[in-house]
Amino acid sequence: MNGICMKNEGIEGTERFASPGKGRGLRAVKHFPVGDLVFVCPAYSYVLTVNERGAHCEYCFTRREGLSKCGKCKQAYYCEIDCQKGDWPMHKLECTAMCSYGENWCPSETVRLVARIIMKQKVTTERSQSERLLLLSEFEAHLDKLNSEKNEMNQTDIAALHHFYSRHIDFPDDQTLTVLFGQVNCNGFTIEDEELSHLGSAVVALMNHSCSPNVIVTYRGTVAEVRAVQDIQPGDEIFNSYIDLLYPTDDRNERLRDSYFFTCVCDECATRSKDGAKMELRKFSSPPSQRRSEKCDLLEICELSQEKMGSIFADTNVYMLHMMYQAMGVCLYMQDWDGAMSYGEKIIQPYSIHYPAYSLNVASMYLKLGRLYLGLERKNQGVKALKEAIAIMEVAHGKDHHYVTEVKREVEELKPVVAGPLQETTKTRLQIVLLCTTGEMASVKDSSQTLRLNVITKDKEEEVKIWECDDYPGESPEMASVKTADSGQTLGPNVTIKEEEEVDVGESGDHGETPNSSDQVETFPASGKQHQEVGKAKSFGTLDMEAGLGGMGVSNEPQPWRGSIPQQDTIF
Repeated sequence: MNGICMKNEGIEGTERFASPGKGRGLRAVKHFPVGDLVFVCPAYSYVLTVNERGAHCEYCFTRREGLSKCGKCKQAYYCEIDCQKGDWPMHKLECTAMCSYGENWCPSETVRLVARIIMKQKVTTERSQSERLLLLSEFEAHLDKLNSEKNEMNQTDIAALHHFYSRHIDFPDDQTLTVLFGQVNCNGFTIEDEELSHLGSAVVALMNHSCSPNVIVTYRGTVAEVRAVQDIQPGDEIFNSYIDLLYPTDDRNERLRDSYFFTCVCDECATRSKDGAKMELRKFSSPPSQRRSEKCDLLEICELSQEKMGSIFADTNVYMLHMMYQAMGVCLYMQDWDGAMSYGEKIIQPYSIHYPAYSLNVASMYLKLGRLYLGLERKNQGVKALKEAIAIMEVAHGKDHHYVTEVKREVEELKPVVAGPLQETTKTRLQIVLLCTTGEMASVKDSSQTLRLNVITKDKEEEVKIWECDDYPGESPEMASVKTADSGQTLGPNVTIKEEEEVDVGESGDHGETPNSSDQVETFPASGKQHQEVGKAKSFGTLDMEAGLGGMGVSNEPQPWRGSIPQQDTIF
């Protein structure tokens, strides 16, 4: 093995070493396959963001309803008395300050984090579990590399620290504080929830950076969990990514130099293998599509920017994707679900190419798309998107993570529509809704191969073949035209199939009538708002096997999801 081995404090399967050109590093001493938990490490110090107070426990970051608030400041919330007691050595500092300043208490998250570190250093005399890899005193501060602007920001933070906390804590000298703020700025990371919503900040120094990382760091509460996203062999250095990896090499290194004071020389940066696809220009023979909105000025600005950028950049260009992402966030805020879905569909494939394997940015986009699809009654597409998210999250978060279990349960409860011949042991009961202005009745005939609709109108009786498995080799009949069996003419009214329930009919291959296999038929005149709303969902003459918008009430509202749109790095 290259490099000098250093003393390691109890993280099994890894060791510290002098990484050539990178300073201290961490490498594997055993094999870690993809998805393996490499190690866990509690944050040395952390702070919950003010915006999440009341929704998350201040101590363990658990999200739940019915949290109990601190009886003194009435701003910090806890799961139970044990969490409140556990946080009191840190919270008592803020609690007193918040009571003193009231609504004028407004230090930055970085200032709050430094105040907690100072408090922890006063009450902790032994090496903490968080310092198994590195002592806080060993963290890099890079003061010699700070420009005048960053030096001024440090001095502003020190002044804020004195202003809000000087009555309640004894500070070290300003030079020591300058070093501490430098250490926090270089080693502080955001704690995010499973959907990449910002929860707080923490100080964790674990491993070096690579733009082609072999591990990913996620949080279970305030504990960092490090899992392999590439096959790691003994002797391999363990690399995490410090930044958003969507952007091309020059942009990534500019961000790294600005925030962490180094230039990455990983294989991805050396070969620039993805830069061509990330910076793809538009072929002038295919002009960009234009989509105008009258809903809000912000969305119109996003779309005007896309229009101008689209004359040069392809839709897969990362700067186009950045603008689409912003527009998607505006659509979600405005509850323009169709608009948000449209942008998500444009984003997801390029994301899957540009980001490394098992990226949580890709998983987050699949989660949003999945819930948009479900809310817009496109069940099969929703289930497919959620399964894509689960496949990534099982590696990044672990199969036993509570949120992975929650999304799996959500998928299991959705019972996807049968898109092939009915199975021998299962008969799907389908609800048929036929809408037209004259009023009619309908009944259903089905077998393992064919499903037919018998329509009785005022003048005649017709049988309509809804679908036959041989007509749809491996594909969902979502967009199949509904035609009469004899004339082949498309049926005018909109026909919707909605799955109602599955009934086990035993092992017999007989698909005849059973006590529980009768098909339900619902009829009603499609006048007024009902006909108008269903018409919005699909065009006339179209069979919708996913939407399930049948019935007397139609809703196009998507299911709500936790959290907010994750904030990407701002480039513009």
